[in-house]
Amino acid sequence: MKFSFHAFWPRFFEDEPNNISFFKELFSNLNFQLLHNPDEADVIVNSLYGPKVRRPNKIHILYGPEPNYPKDEDDIVIGGLEESLYPKGINIPLFVSYLYCNNFLEKCISRPLRRTVPEKFCCWIVSNEKSVERNTIFYALNSYKKVDSVGMAFNTTGYLLTEPWGSQGFFDFISQYKFVICGENTKIDKYITEKIFHGYLAHTVPIYYGSEYCKKIFDPNSYLYLEEANNESYNNLLNKVIELDNDDSKWLQMANSPVFINNSLIEELQMKNLKENVETRLKSIINRNREMESVRRPFIFFKNKYLVETGTHKGDGIQDGLEAGFEVIHSYEVFAPLYEESVKRFEGNNKVHIHLKSSVNMWDEISQINEPITFWLDGHNSGYNNETGYDELNFYPLKKELEVIARHPIKTHTICIDDRRLLKPTNINTPESIGFSEGEILKCLYDINPNYTIEYRDGVHKDDVIVAYISS
Repeated sequence: MKFSFHAFWPRFFEDEPNNISFFKELFSNLNFQLLHNPDEADVIVNSLYGPKVRRPNKIHILYGPEPNYPKDEDDIVIGGLEESLYPKGINIPLFVSYLYCNNFLEKCISRPLRRTVPEKFCCWIVSNEKSVERNTIFYALNSYKKVDSVGMAFNTTGYLLTEPWGSQGFFDFISQYKFVICGENTKIDKYITEKIFHGYLAHTVPIYYGSEYCKKIFDPNSYLYLEEANNESYNNLLNKVIELDNDDSKWLQMANSPVFINNSLIEELQMKNLKENVETRLKSIINRNREMESVRRPFIFFKNKYLVETGTHKGDGIQDGLEAGFEVIHSYEVFAPLYEESVKRFEGNNKVHIHLKSSVNMWDEISQINEPITFWLDGHNSGYNNETGYDELNFYPLKKELEVIARHPIKTHTICIDDRRLLKPTNINTPESIGFSEGEILKCLYDINPNYTIEYRDGVHKDDVIVAYISS
């Protein structure tokens, strides 16, 4: 499958440690191919850090590592999600990509024993001042002993840590301390970032606040956790810190406890299972879309010898026509890459004739046909910009197509028109409007044959296909 990625962080495609390598592995069961042009991709993956890229007839995935974002606008949402609450969600918390991209998973599993206790008490590295719970942990510990805050927020040292986030120098700095405050900005769903691993990879004791999902992942003896945002919990946490601070053997026992329960990342977050989950979900969407595509083409119920389709796209309409038993199929496509893809798909099938030209020029072919034709009129701009041959005032050639059909001497063709919902009297073709009213289109049909029976059939949307045919 062909994937394109958009709105990710700088150097995502290059040398940034948290880069595309995680996604290449995540989608590797699907014959991953990276494209930078979304028009040519099968799947568009957007992140939260810029404008979304969208294209019709594509699968859209949102990578939402941060909380509080729309979770129902895309086909799949990847993030720290409770899947039972979000049917489109795949639970992959942010820390997972952090571990895999940086090869930190094995380091967490195979940490050497720490034999000496650091001399310094506690550090904190934070720039976001808005987490009340995390701030309160800082104030509570600071009331006992000074916490060395070396970030942009609440700096208590006059020193600003400049070591790159997640670098060895970063971990070496933290390792000078018994404790590091590494709570999340918020406690929601299964939202767990890389922060707790600042303690683990520095081989010190993390003081954590965040999703209770952590209890299914991390060995309870390896970190300190703020259970609730109330005075009792803050006091309990402080008392545990004081106890460990004054007992080197207990501190060493906690610092040397395995990071993960049973010293292994839980199965649902292991790469093999993540890959299978993503593969299953994507294939399910593909199969669902195929089923919807077959339902949305009711021309299969109005069979003549000839099928003329406007808008080949990827050839699924042609495939439906072949399976329905049409003997000759003409299909029109203006976008060369789609044309070439469909020509290759049906190479050697002498029933199929695909034309690289606008459907308004189909007269050359239909004028040679001397019997009723089934028309499937679905030609329109599909988001491929100016490469398609359409301009902004001609997204939909429907009216011109009907003018061509009207020239044909046979007046008993079956004419199926998709996208009825877009028939609006705006006098301009746009992606949201064909540019003329349903009444105008019905008049065109009755001008061809006043004896047409008009029906509305379901497509992707209910009653979205107009069918004009002669009742037997």
